[in-house]
Amino acid sequence: MLKSCIMWSHTHNKIFRQVLFFALMFMGIIVRIWEFGIIPGDINQDEAFAGFEAYSLLNNGVDSSGYAFPIYFNSWGSGMNALEIYLMIPFIFLFGLNTFSIRMPQVIIACLTLWIIFLLTKKIFQSDLCFIALFLTAISPWHIMFSRWGLESNLAPAFLIFGLFFFVLGTEKSVFYILSSLFYGLSLYCYATIWVIVPLILFLQTLYSIKYKKIKLNRETAFAVLLLFILALPLIVFLLINQGILPELRTPFLSIPKLTVMRSNELSLQRIKENFLNICSIIFHQSDGYIVNATTYFGIVYHITLPFFLIGIITLLCDIVNSVKKKIFNPGLFILINFASAFLLGLLLQANITKINSLFLPMIIITAYGLYKIYLHFKKVSIILFAIYQFLFICFSIYYFTDYKQDISKYFYYGSKDMITEAQKYNRKVYVTRKLPYPVVLFYSRENVVSYIDTVQYNNYPNAFLDVDTFTDYSFNIDPENLDKDALYLLDDNSYNPEILIKAGYSIIHSDGIYYLALRN
Repeated sequence: MLKSCIMWSHTHNKIFRQVLFFALMFMGIIVRIWEFGIIPGDINQDEAFAGFEAYSLLNNGVDSSGYAFPIYFNSWGSGMNALEIYLMIPFIFLFGLNTFSIRMPQVIIACLTLWIIFLLTKKIFQSDLCFIALFLTAISPWHIMFSRWGLESNLAPAFLIFGLFFFVLGTEKSVFYILSSLFYGLSLYCYATIWVIVPLILFLQTLYSIKYKKIKLNRETAFAVLLLFILALPLIVFLLINQGILPELRTPFLSIPKLTVMRSNELSLQRIKENFLNICSIIFHQSDGYIVNATTYFGIVYHITLPFFLIGIITLLCDIVNSVKKKIFNPGLFILINFASAFLLGLLLQANITKINSLFLPMIIITAYGLYKIYLHFKKVSIILFAIYQFLFICFSIYYFTDYKQDISKYFYYGSKDMITEAQKYNRKVYVTRKLPYPVVLFYSRENVVSYIDTVQYNNYPNAFLDVDTFTDYSFNIDPENLDKDALYLLDDNSYNPEILIKAGYSIIHSDGIYYLALRN
């Protein structure tokens, strides 16, 4: 009878955990995929340029600077990370060039991250902490927001976590080091900023694993090292080219370009004190003042989280110190290594949430560690905390799918799509306000990249952020005193009063946003 009760209890707990896992995954996935091609709308300039680059490679085999399949894109003049652009291509092929197709890679990988966070924390901590980590990631406003639009650098946190997960598995079975090398190598193509910390993360994790004899020299580890070197080699050559040591490489199948301007001065040891205060402010306030990255109301993982993060980092440090004293291997140290490395990166640059995006998944896991410690000692308090988090998540979801769209409309150039589409019907020259970035026009007009390359003229070449004057039928040079009566004007309410154009004999077609089209019949 006792044996039957124990078996029933074990089965019951197993079913409960399975139901809880799928419920949390379902909740996390739904809030990420619901209307992700529409909200946020219309499009941000960075994802517009990435989408146009992918569209150009798919249809013409070259990017906007004329390079065939580059390992790093010149784009703005100072570069754009490559991986997400290449991941967009199959979706553009299947669904055409639109926000749905270019946001697919980000949302898919974000949903996979939920699963990997669960598996990683389950493997490292061998406890129900994995459910807390999954819950916090699933409801994180920061993670939800960036998963729903295609900023290429926001792939980096996921690929670093994937690399870490397979590294942890590799400590038990060497073949997984190969997959770890694959994801760490690919992470280098997600975001150039993390080139500084990926070698540091790998060095510290490897050193610790060797100390506890978790890494063995065999065919699998040798192949893992070789794979990582092969993946990093094109970027090493890229750095040598952009330091003037090697000439750029152009082939029909692969290019390693020399950028118009290399932003190598972003990392510096000159402002460590100011950068330290800045990164502490971001962690404390859970905001960098840029509503696209985090909202003032809800932060990165809600404002009630900071005490639990502090509890987590203190208790995790204490547990790791005890493990060292007892000479026990504790992969929880890997979480601290990733957090500390990302924090170090923040000391070397003037950080915002995007630039240190690799900080926040380790931070969420550390917070889960703190909440788990509370759960072990104060279960009733944990239930109240869960209810508070769930309430905050519901409030955030309501805000995100209603008012947030209006709050961020200027960052996504809301209304531009309708006006660019309308302008194409007239087959006339179009003068465009400089408040509308040229990549947005390239994206919605589906400009032929060869025609663009042949006709583009810049007003600030060379520059880290090139500013376009004209290309094909579009001009960004508007002379209000000398209007072209045969042309269209794509303008914004903030810079050009439509009443003045109406008095000059123009008809106005207005979008739902701030943009309008002025034309004479």
